[in-house]
Amino acid sequence: MFRGQAQSNNRHGERPDKIVETENGSMTSQEKRTLVVKFRIEGNLRFLSHQETMTMWSRVLARSGLDVCFSSGFNPHPRISLPLPRSVGVRSDDELLCAQVWTQSGSVASDTAGSIQSCLPDGCIVTEVEIHAGKRCYGASSVTYEFAVASGISEKGLERVLALNATAGGGQALMVRRQPKGNAAWREIDVGAYLVSALVTGDSITVVCRVTPAGTVRVDEIMQLLGLETQDIVGGVLRKSVQWERN
Repeated sequence: MFRGQAQSNNRHGERPDKIVETENGSMTSQEKRTLVVKFRIEGNLRFLSHQETMTMWSRVLARSGLDVCFSSGFNPHPRISLPLPRSVGVRSDDELLCAQVWTQSGSVASDTAGSIQSCLPDGCIVTEVEIHAGKRCYGASSVTYEFAVASGISEKGLERVLALNATAGGGQALMVRRQPKGNAAWREIDVGAYLVSALVTGDSITVVCRVTPAGTVRVDEIMQLLGLETQDIVGGVLRKSVQWERN
């Protein structure tokens, strides 16, 4: 077997492990594992698109020294995913990255976290790192957003929130205007099935939404329902928490 060649022991041709040479010249086996990173996005990094965030993480993982798995074919790409795309301009306290990597069985998550954080730009903070055997995939089942209103919540704004909370989860229609990708015309859609609750705390509005295989409600659509504009929000919308579920 050539140096660095992976062993293939199943009918699908997957690479469960590979042999590599260490710094002292000895040979060791590495296994394919799933790296799960929880992180926050703040400051100017909130203006990165989903694809730009993916590119950032591809570069960060490479710089940190992690051996990321790549897809096969003529245009291989790193096997990383961000299960719940974040809207441009939205801050987040609960982002999740999954990446398939080659590691030794004794790899320590805390050491990996330090290596990753040292390569991240300002505004991206690692909060938790886990390394799991084999392949793991995650999805979101619910999301909590926070809207800090710059001028405080008016009486009319409070009435909107109370009405939205009364309607949420009740099976009633909540119509918003959504613009499809490209130059397609705006269309009216019902997002009532995705709203769980809407509450006021001080000068902030907290909205909990469902995420389903059929989709979810978008941040700009929640703002339509609340009668808010971008300039009304202090520091941008915050994705406060996500209920992550293993698929």
